[in-house]
Formats: sequence, C-alpha cells, structure tokens
Amino acid sequence: MVAPTKTSFGVTGAAVLARANQTGEQAISTITGLQAALDGKASAILSGSWTPALAGGTTPGTPTYTTREGYYTRIGNIVVAQAYLVISGVGGAVGTATITGLPFSLASGTGKRAPFNIAFWSGITLPAGSIHLVGFFQSGTVIQMQRWTVSSGGTALAISDLTAPTTIYGTVTYEAA
Repeated sequence: MVAPTKTSFGVTGAAVLARANQTGEQAISTITGLQAALDGKASAILSGSWTPALAGGTTPGTPTYTTREGYYTRIGNIVVAQAYLVISGVGGAVGTATITGLPFSLASGTGKRAPFNIAFWSGITLPAGSIHLVGFFQSGTVIQMQRWTVSSGGTALAISDLTAPTTIYGTVTYEAA
C-alpha cells in the first residue's frame, strides 16, 4: 500500500494513516454483521457461583460446613473455578478426599486433566516428608486431593487426614466438555 501524499484536509504523508489522526464515529448498524459478532462474543463469557463439596471416594458421607463458596468464569470452553471450603465435620465420609460439584464437566482426554492449585489449607495432617498438597481433576466434576512426598511422589489424601475445622482454598483452570 502506498501512503497518500495529500488530502483535502491538508494532512500529508504517513500522518494520514496514523491512528492518532483518525477521528469520528460510525454506527455499529452500518457495518454488516458487526452487532451479531459482538453479541456472539458476549454470550461466550459466563460467570457465576457453584457449591463445592467434600466427598469420600469410598463413602461420600454428609460433611458439614462453616463456609462453602465457589465462583467461576467460563470463556468459550475454558473455565477458571475457585473453591473455598471450611469443613466442620466429615459426616461419615471415607476414602480418598475429593472436591465435587464443579460447574462444568472436564473435557475427555488424559492430557486435559488439570491441577487444582491450593493457595491455602489448614486442618490437614500430612505425613513426614510431605512437600506439597494439590488436587487433580479426575473426570466429570470431581477433583481428587493428593499429597506429595519426596520419597513416594503423589498419593491420595485420605478423609482420615482431615481434622476439623479443615480449610481448603484453591483454583483450577480447565477445558470443559
């Protein structure tokens, strides 16, 4: 493209193309398909709340809570979900500690399993040598809690490792089905 050398407004050269020199407005309705495209983009962004829950992998139980809060933002098929749980009792839950109730199911595929990053936790007893506590998105809407040790790597966190009150606050970013 060759830049114009002079316009009827007295602007010359590259100044004609400079964005800073572009002024004025154009109604959206005068551009074919623009409003529909913008509407489509807005509807692809969702946000809301969800109710995270603790469940045992063997026996879900009926845990009790002081606090259960969950929030999410979904853009297209990518979901960012936060969970905040203060568990006052495990209510007969047995087995691996899981967090359930995520707002959208995980897309299938081993490579699509996402980590649940725990920013803060308390009331969880970890064995000597533990270096990390994480969650691992299993499938559907279930996150399996895991503890990591230097010697054995990741192993499932058991419900029996929780001591009330237990606080878990974390975030997961994943591809929804």
